[in-house]
Amino acid sequence: MHKHIGLFLVAPVVILLVGLYAYPIFDLIRTSFFIIRGGEEQFVGLANYQKVLSSDLFRQSAVNSLIWTGLSLIIQLTIPLLLALLLNQKFWGNTLARVLMLVPWITPTVVVAIMLRWLLEPNVGFVNHVLRDLGLTALGIDFLGTKQYALPTLVVANAWQFLPFGTLLILAGLQTVPREVVEAAWVDGAGSWRRFRHITFPLLGPVIGFVFF
Repeated sequence: MHKHIGLFLVAPVVILLVGLYAYPIFDLIRTSFFIIRGGEEQFVGLANYQKVLSSDLFRQSAVNSLIWTGLSLIIQLTIPLLLALLLNQKFWGNTLARVLMLVPWITPTVVVAIMLRWLLEPNVGFVNHVLRDLGLTALGIDFLGTKQYALPTLVVANAWQFLPFGTLLILAGLQTVPREVVEAAWVDGAGSWRRFRHITFPLLGPVIGFVFF
């Protein structure tokens, strides 16, 4: 009886997941073997895949995706780790710093995009205004409209918005590190780096792995 009640309770969630994720993925895979013209499907086998894989645009998109992922991983693993270690210390304003750190994360993506566009606008944007005042550039830099700057700019913007996520997870992991073990290592003469390398970092392994994933 209890088993059937459990199945009944999880059924709505299962149906929701199947409807929102499983079916669209299945239908996407199915339609990839067809060409749709005028609402009619024509089976073409692997022709769509062959066309995509032979496309220079697809190869460039794949390279950009790898660059995006690599840079994002580097930024969103190293900086959150450093921020978490800092916020784990006791100092005046620690609570305020933790609250302010959440601002990028709770800001809607649409708002971040609009704010970024105005900050980086070539003619009247704040960033270009500062660069011109410092004498670093005479003309405005089109950060979002040039091949040289667009990808790094978007990587940094994306990292800024989601840094709090990794920071909070790693900070929570730091709270679980046994203080008596760290203090024992300190008494034995282990410096800050050795305590971090041999105690803190290994114990943070599962959390860092989750952030990486």
